Amino acid sequence: MTAAAEVQAMMPAGAAAVTPSQAELRSEDKVDAGEQRLQTGSSDMEISDGEMPAEGTVPQAVKKMSLVTHEAPTSTEQSDAAGGRSPTSTSDQDSSVKTLSWTLSVTYVAFMLYVQFIVQAGLCSIVYLLTPVVSLLGGAAAWWNLIDTVYEIHERVAILMAIALKGTKLYFYGDFEKARNIQESCIVICNHQVEGDYFVMAAAMEKTGKLSQLRHVMKDSLIWIPYVGSFLVARGSFFINRSNLNWKSFDNNCRRLCEDNVPTCLMIYPEGTTWNNAVDEGRIFEKSRQVAIESGREPFRHLLFPRARGFQRLLSQFRGQIKAVYDLTLVYSSTRDSSGAKKPAPSLTGKYLCD
Repeated sequence: MTAAAEVQAMMPAGAAAVTPSQAELRSEDKVDAGEQRLQTGSSDMEISDGEMPAEGTVPQAVKKMSLVTHEAPTSTEQSDAAGGRSPTSTSDQDSSVKTLSWTLSVTYVAFMLYVQFIVQAGLCSIVYLLTPVVSLLGGAAAWWNLIDTVYEIHERVAILMAIALKGTKLYFYGDFEKARNIQESCIVICNHQVEGDYFVMAAAMEKTGKLSQLRHVMKDSLIWIPYVGSFLVARGSFFINRSNLNWKSFDNNCRRLCEDNVPTCLMIYPEGTTWNNAVDEGRIFEKSRQVAIESGREPFRHLLFPRARGFQRLLSQFRGQIKAVYDLTLVYSSTRDSSGAKKPAPSLTGKYLCD
């Protein structure tokens, strides 16, 4: 099955903070297709170097960017609908198809990870070998350019395998064209449903020309990935332990990027975790509702209430350097069936890579 991605971006009118505009509601059929929008408040908030805003508040200077991924019905579903075959007559066939689909998907994922490991090892070796020479001859600017270029090569390989080779189509709407090739440091806030979001998001950033500048705020367990963890630390990504926040390390990383004047596109996931709203509707969602109520906000239906501390800290530390804040939302059309009921978002070992 062919998957497609649709991105809508609202771009900054100037180099400073701008006033957000309410995103227009799309037609009801797109809402039924599973659109989820990361909502932000509109309260004013002053950010000073020495004072952190209260959690749960969102600055006036947030602009909107949203990403929607759509999937078409499978060929089996289409033929069944056209032929009027009953579920009983096709149950055995469907079971066999699902088993084969899962087997092929797992095999492809294993192959992709194997190739990724080889690419990662090779690229990291290049960085480690060239770092002394590049730093000596070109200084800090040349070193940052080297490590960002290597990162972009790695991301393009990932996009090739997970997006291009699968025939995934990307559709861009709104003012997205204005986002391309604008050299500015920015923050991108994004929802996070499944692991496959990473590839769709990277493909979207590639279209804007900001792929080499992309730096993530991510959970600290990812630092132990061979080659990748140490490489991401070196290039200024942020690793967070939610139960034991180390703001000193966080601030030192911000200061390092600012002092070297590194062009940066900071990607942060305010929900704090992956959350598939057709599956995980229990404890996680209830906790999110309680946080929203305690903050005096209306609970979200399709998103977890955002954790604001990391986002606010980035705004404070990069004040004067960040020129834009983008709100990017990922949505999969396959998360709604024909009756409007919720379905799980596609995963790495499911529809995303196999159908």
